[in-house]
Amino acid sequence: MSYYNSMVKFFCCIVSVIFLMISHSLAANSINNDVVPTDDLQSLHELANRSDNAIVRRQALRKLANKVNTLNSGEKQVKNAYKTEKIAKIKKTIFEALNDRNPKVVEESASLIGKLKITKAVRSLINVYGEANKRFGGYGESVRLAIIKTCGTLRTPLSSQFLGDCLAKTNASVI
Repeated sequence: MSYYNSMVKFFCCIVSVIFLMISHSLAANSINNDVVPTDDLQSLHELANRSDNAIVRRQALRKLANKVNTLNSGEKQVKNAYKTEKIAKIKKTIFEALNDRNPKVVEESASLIGKLKITKAVRSLINVYGEANKRFGGYGESVRLAIIKTCGTLRTPLSSQFLGDCLAKTNASVI
């Protein structure tokens, strides 16, 4: 009977490990799947700000950034005031995501800030950089790296000074 019990426990462990591997794989790949089926601006703002799921918040931010590209791509029937208002609201939502509790959402926000050239966010990026390790523990380094990349993309005097200070603190050299 003990052999039978051992085999059952072993089988249960194997099944548990397989289940964990499958669920981890699905979670890792789900950011690439369309978990946000809407393209409605108001719904995307709601999802980016209020969803309990970090993957949904990240994808909503990406879709909002794509909306900026769509609005800027020459839709002649869109009036400038309407377009400017919508783009400003999208940029604000992406900017506010720097305060998210999830480090992956903050990384996404920082990346999109760089892509959309939101230069007014540099000071906030620097502040998030300074507190990233405290806010996100072991994930702070990935947030800091995303912010460094974004500051390099934005190329403002403040971001250039910040990057120079980062290099000076780490005694980094360019090879």
